[in-house]
Amino acid sequence: MADNISIKDSAGATVVLASKDVGGVQYPRRIAVDGTGAEVAVATSALQTSANTKLDTVHTDLAAEAVLIGDVAETAPASDTASSGLNGRLQRIAQRLTSLIALIPAALGQGTMAQSLRVVLASDQSSVPVTAAGNVASGAADSGNPVKIGGVYNSTLPTLTTGQRGDAQLDVNSNVRALSVMAGGAGSDGIANSSLLFPFERASNSVTARLPAAAGFYFNGSTWDRQRIPSSSSRIVSSANTTNATVAKASAGWLSSIVGLNTTGSAIYLKLYNKATSPTVGTDTPVLTIPIPASGFFSISLNTAPYYFSTGISYALTGAAADADTTAVAAGAITGLNLLYS
Repeated sequence: MADNISIKDSAGATVVLASKDVGGVQYPRRIAVDGTGAEVAVATSALQTSANTKLDTVHTDLAAEAVLIGDVAETAPASDTASSGLNGRLQRIAQRLTSLIALIPAALGQGTMAQSLRVVLASDQSSVPVTAAGNVASGAADSGNPVKIGGVYNSTLPTLTTGQRGDAQLDVNSNVRALSVMAGGAGSDGIANSSLLFPFERASNSVTARLPAAAGFYFNGSTWDRQRIPSSSSRIVSSANTTNATVAKASAGWLSSIVGLNTTGSAIYLKLYNKATSPTVGTDTPVLTIPIPASGFFSISLNTAPYYFSTGISYALTGAAADADTTAVAAGAITGLNLLYS
């Protein structure tokens, strides 16, 4: 079949349509025109001259595009911002994607550290609040593993104010430093049970520890008094022919010991009263009645457990043990009688 075909237009006139016969099939021909509608000749090596400006322009544009696109085997640029053709840029992108994919785990979900993405905080990240809590409630049965705790050593202990949090303090040997806070002051009597503190050692900054000082106290039935050695005494050098009623201390006190000599062949009775004045023998009731053996020296020690008189310490000597007895002792019957108290 020959090239070109004849067809009828709308008016019935014959029109030749440019076509190309390819294997018996007619394909329409395309004619290139410029911006004015004039036909553009097909470019050939013979026509590719500087005089043909239109074809030169086409040729130059295609060369520039070839530079921009780059050779198929173009090497990827050394950096993301280095100049390169499109093919080189695509190779750089492919390299970066390959590196990124290598950082992503092969599978999602929990895995080992090597199979997981690393997550780190920013260098300028502000404090992240973390609440720590034990795995067992207070008062519940213990379980789980203990948590190791630590402290800090300071040669000079820190001073905190109300509401501040502090570190556990250690000594130079990593021992926990502990201090029982006690109010300082002079010793006094009549200290209530609720005010008692138990002193213990406070570790010093050096290996050598300081020993605590402690003072003993006696409980008088309602409060605590300092433990003392006897510092006062009441004495009768030689008894008179009376009951020898005497007040030793006109206030509360502790009786520690009694010594003297009975010069008679009969027992004599020392009666002690919780009074701040001389006793009325036979009427007042003694709190202690102590028999003094006949013909001999006597010594009664209460140092390990002194007797407490809440009002005062007074005493008398009688010939019989009964509370109502008023029998006077003979003159000189008792000599060197001493009551030691505090």
